[in-house]
Amino acid sequence: MNIQEQSLLARVSIKKWSNAKTDRRLTDEVADSANAKPALLRVRKTLIAAPVVKELSKLSGQIRNNIVGKLTVPWNEDGTRLLPVQLIDRFERELSDARARWDELLRELGTEYEGAIARAKTDLGEAFDATDYPPRESILGRYSIEVDYSPLPTGGDLRVSLPQDKLDKLRAEVEHQVQSRVEDAMESVHARLVDTLNHLIEKLRAFGVDASTGKAIGVFRDSTVDNLNDLVEILAALNVTGDPRLTAASNDLLTQLRDLDPEALRQNASHRNDVAEKARSIVENLTGFFGEGS
Repeated sequence: MNIQEQSLLARVSIKKWSNAKTDRRLTDEVADSANAKPALLRVRKTLIAAPVVKELSKLSGQIRNNIVGKLTVPWNEDGTRLLPVQLIDRFERELSDARARWDELLRELGTEYEGAIARAKTDLGEAFDATDYPPRESILGRYSIEVDYSPLPTGGDLRVSLPQDKLDKLRAEVEHQVQSRVEDAMESVHARLVDTLNHLIEKLRAFGVDASTGKAIGVFRDSTVDNLNDLVEILAALNVTGDPRLTAASNDLLTQLRDLDPEALRQNASHRNDVAEKARSIVENLTGFFGEGS
């Protein structure tokens, strides 16, 4: 089965209202009082103090980091990502849940918008400018989540009328570009795994308990383990080329470091050392495959 049958391309575009604007009058006043050039200063004002706007921004970040960033790998600079077919159902399910929450927050913003403007008139004082506030529907229309799917290109996609030798050359270039990007995508999976394991090792070795006081030395957060557990769960799916090093690492993780318990690690120094050594061994087997590792 070729790479085109193992994955597809997905691009998630999230747009939102900035809820901020540069106040040119205040910028000029501040620059004048500081004897500075206005072009080198900028006074930005928050238009409305509404928690729902912050929640929408937070949700945007969660979609990018916890769904797109977790279940896909980079493909090119415009935000297009490689999505393994094994993760499509989960990707769409989690994105659908996020969209439902997004729509709920938008309804809340629509309800609160006029009242928030009224409060802003008091909160901003002389900095308030009614022309900064478009109609409610205009603001809500600035929020969107769009997903575009497309197949990975192949040389056979070219259907242009050209001499056969030139057509063959173009098709070969397309195949080369796809292969190069696939290799880059797998390198990013490799780097993500190495970074995750190195972070775990660092935190495990830095953590301890003071024998005299019983207080913890260092910080070991649950997220350090959660991030690894999440990656272990999907690593085999992300390995769309069947790369043997990643396959071996996935098997080692499943047999040696699966379902780690953060609290058990905090409570047991011997357990911490054992996990750190196992993680270090996996990193050593991985590094060098795409260079010197991370």
